[in-house]
Amino acid sequence: PGPCPSRAWRDGGLDIMIRQSRSQRLAASRGPAAKLGPAGKQVAGVSAWPYLAAGAVAFLFLAGLAFLVARDDSSHPLPMGHGAGDTGLKKLRGGAATPPNAATDAGAADPGAADPVATGPLATVPSPLPVSPLSAIGRPWDAHAALKPSPRPNAQNESPFADPEPASAAHAPKPDAIPPAPTPLADAAADALPQPPAAGAPPGAGDATQAKPALQPGGVKAMLDRTGGLARPGAQRPFQKTGLRADPVWEEKIRGMFLHAWKGYKAKAWGSDTLKPVSQRGDDNFLGMGATILDAMGTMLVMGERAEFEEAKAWVLTHLSFEEQENVSVFETTIRILGGLLSAWDLDGRREPRFLDQARALADKLLVAFDSPSGIPYGTVGFRSRRKFNPPWAGGGSSIAEVATLQLEFEALTAATGEPKYASAVRRVMRAMRNHEPEDSLWPMFISPDSGAFSSSVITLGARGDSTYEYLLKQWVIAGGRRGGRVGNAAMVGKDVSAPEATQEERDLMAAGASPEQAYFEMVRAMYDRSAAAVDKHLVQTCSEGEHLMYIAERHGKSPMDKMDHLVCFAGGMFALGARGQREERDMEIARGVSRTCRAMYEQTPTRLAPEISRFNNGRDIVVDPGAKHCLLRPEAVESWFYMWRATGEGQYRQWGREFAEALDKHARVETGGYTSIDDTTVAAPGRNRDHMESFFLAETLKYLYLLFTDSSVVSLDEWVFNTEAHPVRLFEEPAAEPRTLAAPLSVPFVSES
Repeated sequence: PGPCPSRAWRDGGLDIMIRQSRSQRLAASRGPAAKLGPAGKQVAGVSAWPYLAAGAVAFLFLAGLAFLVARDDSSHPLPMGHGAGDTGLKKLRGGAATPPNAATDAGAADPGAADPVATGPLATVPSPLPVSPLSAIGRPWDAHAALKPSPRPNAQNESPFADPEPASAAHAPKPDAIPPAPTPLADAAADALPQPPAAGAPPGAGDATQAKPALQPGGVKAMLDRTGGLARPGAQRPFQKTGLRADPVWEEKIRGMFLHAWKGYKAKAWGSDTLKPVSQRGDDNFLGMGATILDAMGTMLVMGERAEFEEAKAWVLTHLSFEEQENVSVFETTIRILGGLLSAWDLDGRREPRFLDQARALADKLLVAFDSPSGIPYGTVGFRSRRKFNPPWAGGGSSIAEVATLQLEFEALTAATGEPKYASAVRRVMRAMRNHEPEDSLWPMFISPDSGAFSSSVITLGARGDSTYEYLLKQWVIAGGRRGGRVGNAAMVGKDVSAPEATQEERDLMAAGASPEQAYFEMVRAMYDRSAAAVDKHLVQTCSEGEHLMYIAERHGKSPMDKMDHLVCFAGGMFALGARGQREERDMEIARGVSRTCRAMYEQTPTRLAPEISRFNNGRDIVVDPGAKHCLLRPEAVESWFYMWRATGEGQYRQWGREFAEALDKHARVETGGYTSIDDTTVAAPGRNRDHMESFFLAETLKYLYLLFTDSSVVSLDEWVFNTEAHPVRLFEEPAAEPRTLAAPLSVPFVSES
């Protein structure tokens, strides 16, 4: 099938036209006075002119229809990053790719500039012959071919969301329009939402088999109206600008920085969790799981460093185990180790099955944490003792970010293995959160595994709160929410053992026409929408002086605090990725504002490196927090600049990335290998360092910097989603149609038997 959801119908329609035109030619060849009777015999003496005229009219009608179909096919927004100027698709087709040395920041001035070789609807159809990702070794940029977008045919070799009738100018989806709320389905087994009834039709027209649910004003119907309704084929549009060209000089510079960091680790800390680059030794601060190796493998594959990846892979397959560790952070182990295994398995074209075996073994150990009365997991487990607990200083609660930042990885593991227990466990968490959602949809810092109730009044998008909001959005994205068509995890169709605990919101969505899978992910997306609007209303502030910077404050009880962790800088990219519907313009305004403020965090120090926390001087202007001057070489600012570059093509985001990389080389680089955290960003003199290189520096900071300078089809944001440790995970396959019934519950479905 082609990249457009309606392509299967169109191919069938063109085939019908071909067959009809052949039958017309056959009838005409039998003579001007001939007519075929019921038995296939010629009937003489009847004029053929009326039939020839009718045939001509039919032919003209079908030719016009074909023209409309072709026009619609060429103008339809292409999902998943397929578009003009896509060098990855040209490589897969065997065509010439844009030479690396021809790519400049001109893409910033003309982000949508199309490659003249790849234009028109047929230019984006790749060769049907499979291309091994391993053929892309050679020069470093050739490795990108394996990471560029490619269509994935479904089992039936046709689009399950084929249009039921020809597309026309009146019915063609308009990317910027908000479609009306869907009506209930007439056929409970079908999963495609029907078109709204024609103007003037009586209520209930076209639905003879199922009574319409009475949706009260507000509630789920209002949500559907506000956000544009449930996903429809072609209703979404790609997130990225197409045709953004690479900057090969800075690609190579960032690759060199990564290799300098990696080779320092490999020489002095091999097998340890992290490197202490100044003292040149390893540090097992992560219980001896080789965190830097797991965090770096995906970056190696993105950069095309195959030899380094094979070394790292050999260590993982021969030394990594999950047997004796105690006091294991469920959150950190999930995002770094489980996320690293899943991403390496997916990015590597060989899809090493032992990576999945290890991911399964690790997840089974972590599932112990989910065995709680509410389904909310505990934050810490013991692999050997199978103990689960939260530290006393947390008052028995789990931090909200820890329990709400496991979903991508566990859903992806279910998608890869077909085992529903992993996704079911994290869905139970989401349903518990929805049932205890605060009235203002802002999530307090701690939540009780015993009751599901919140035990804190602190609201923050910084530490212990940040990725809660990120994963509410990204669960919907990985399930195909931006792609159009069916939303869901194909491996969970009819297998969600936590489905009987479905919230009222899910049941209302199913009454409005959603399948159980779609209802779950639309519920989670609605949780994000409410939270994003609440952040805007209660936490987004603008400085009254200076550059009038926009920032996201904290709230302690009823009191706002004019401080912003560097961690909050992720929100620029999040608001951009989530922008849609009636909030799209405002969300992009916030995305730009937060991204600019995070740039100001770097500009305010003599090192041009951002401190851990900035304050805003009672809402007047930005200052360094005197108690948090240090810099851990965090990724969140460049993460947002990467998202904004891919979304807008505006050149300042690349320029900010260049200046950040230069500051890293000047102040954090250790000549013997590696980069060190900085103790005081307000002092430019050398020697003020913390002698530590976090594993996320290789997983996130350098990966986002590198992708800021590649062309836009490398790890396309229309085909991949990044977990909070920047491990790319591929969007789920579109699920098959499913009946609107809930799966039967199982007893103790979440705890591993191992």
